[in-house]
Amino acid sequence: MTYLAAVTEWLRPWGPVGWGVIGLLTFLLVAIVLVAGRAIAAWAASRRALARYTEAAVSTVKINPLDNEFVRQRINLSDFYHPHFRLNASKHFRECELFGPALIVFQGNGSLSSPTMVDCDIVIVAQGSMVHGAIGFLDTEFHRCAFYNVTLLCDAVMAKKMKAAMSGGFMNIISDGSCGPI
Repeated sequence: MTYLAAVTEWLRPWGPVGWGVIGLLTFLLVAIVLVAGRAIAAWAASRRALARYTEAAVSTVKINPLDNEFVRQRINLSDFYHPHFRLNASKHFRECELFGPALIVFQGNGSLSSPTMVDCDIVIVAQGSMVHGAIGFLDTEFHRCAFYNVTLLCDAVMAKKMKAAMSGGFMNIISDGSCGPI
């Protein structure tokens, strides 16, 4: 209170303008503290989300990529990578969690029913394009699977199938628009 009394004496020559400036400075100080607090809370939330993702990704099981059936497993998609781009053909995934980071390509008559896409991108490629350096799936079925941190390469027909299967969910589609509206 002594300090406030001293400030009051100092502000007396400024009159109402001085009190207005003090009020404005106080408002700015409170706003800065609130914004900084919110930024710290958002940073902490993103760190917790990253920790949960990392914990789930680390708990993936080692699988045999030559198997054809995968049910309720946490799978690291890099296990399916083949250095000479051999397609993973006729695989069946049911209620699996599939973790990236990974670049995968769908070819053939595969299907996705009720997928969940978390931090995923879909890139439209020309039909019949040969893609190298990606994990390829040919005629593969994914039933109620969740994809995390994956970039999917597919043609426009498959992208439309995925959008229909997601029942209005968000799909981040990267395309030049030549395939028409998705």
